[in-house]
Amino acid sequence: MASITIHAIPPELEGRLNEESGRRQISKNALVKELLGKALSLGPSRGKEYEEFLGVWSDDETASFKQRLAEADVIDREEW
Repeated sequence: MASITIHAIPPELEGRLNEESGRRQISKNALVKELLGKALSLGPSRGKEYEEFLGVWSDDETASFKQRLAEADVIDREEW
């Protein structure tokens, strides 16, 4: 696998890379590879871009959501 070195990164770009890698809890190297891939339409497979949101609900929140969905599926015949 090839490697590259990027010289003279502007301070504001360095700051944003640091912030974003910290927010995502990934290395700057991983972040730069991801950003380059997306810029060149070589990004992760569909759905991977939502990975950070997976599993963020507690079991109680999930059960409550599923219950509300089930209630929405009930058809009130008198309304029709």
